[in-house]
Amino acid sequence: MQHLKEWGFHPRESFRLNQLSRQEALNELETNLKFFTEHALEDKPVSSPYYYWPDSTGRLYSHPSRGPEYLVEYQIDPRERGGTMLQGFRALSQALSNPNQMVIHYSPKGKTSFSDKHDDKFEVDSYKDGQLTLQYFDGEKIRAVGLMVGNEDLVFSLLNQFGLPMYEYDVEEERIAYYLLHPLRTKLSLDELLVELDSLGYNDETLYRDKNHFEHTFGRIFKQVHQSFAGNLPQTNRLYLDQTLNALNRELSQAAWTKQKVQETYLRVILNYATVNGLDEVKLMASCGGSIKSTKDIINLLYGSGLSEHLSTDFLNPQNLVGPHSSDKRIKEPFVCPKCKYETTEPVGNQCPSCKITKDEAVKEGYVTC
Repeated sequence: MQHLKEWGFHPRESFRLNQLSRQEALNELETNLKFFTEHALEDKPVSSPYYYWPDSTGRLYSHPSRGPEYLVEYQIDPRERGGTMLQGFRALSQALSNPNQMVIHYSPKGKTSFSDKHDDKFEVDSYKDGQLTLQYFDGEKIRAVGLMVGNEDLVFSLLNQFGLPMYEYDVEEERIAYYLLHPLRTKLSLDELLVELDSLGYNDETLYRDKNHFEHTFGRIFKQVHQSFAGNLPQTNRLYLDQTLNALNRELSQAAWTKQKVQETYLRVILNYATVNGLDEVKLMASCGGSIKSTKDIINLLYGSGLSEHLSTDFLNPQNLVGPHSSDKRIKEPFVCPKCKYETTEPVGNQCPSCKITKDEAVKEGYVTC
């Protein structure tokens, strides 16, 4: 399998997990799976908050112990974007020294390999979306939230409004490197920055279009950014993670992590997502590609490769799986209209059968926030 390009994960994660204790590895894998469900499965434009811990030199770690195995620089492939991804992260680390001052950093869409030499090439060709991160040092740790970007010109304009000159040339590698190497210090607190962003006049412009073709506006996304930093961003990924993680806890002994076990874990989560949502295929939204996978293909991978003997007992009941002729077996979650509270388990499409409000209207009128 072309893992990163097609699936959004790579079994090579096992090498990293084997550097950690069993519990530390499980904790890190849980975090990785959470972000995988948010981005690759749910295609959410705004991430849950994540954290880094700086040392006295400003280098950042992914765990408060600041052990060498947690140094974030060591977790970035030096081939990615000709090394500018790593250099950009180092520049970002140094820009985060002033407490409570927001730093904006943009990783543009486009090429991921800047070399044609086989040994120097990154394993995927390009990123189809950009990622904007907002972060600040709270005096103890770095608090960060990432958001997906489809409308890149809007981000370039935003950065220019806050003092970063536009890159004016057509050389793609140089444009990508320019934004990676210039994290923007705003000298504003989170609340001050959000007020400034609200005043730019971009609120009704589309910043990202998700896999269901829903257009997420600038204003709506930054409302979610505020929710995420506050810990109030609605979460659904526990529906897909808990059974998988509980099964892993039961199955794992002191044995080393293998690529096979990592692959099985991610496939379980994908299949659980499909089952909970009554899907017979899943569109994976990997930044570096993405693909559409049927539940049948995923089951065949799990069984055919000998990866799992626990599908029916520890993971899910195969009778609940959705096939092309099994619509009666779909898991039906009730629809509740956010405006009139009409409730039904039948499909409703994009409009409430009772009050006729659409999904877009419900968002615009403030009945739902995400």
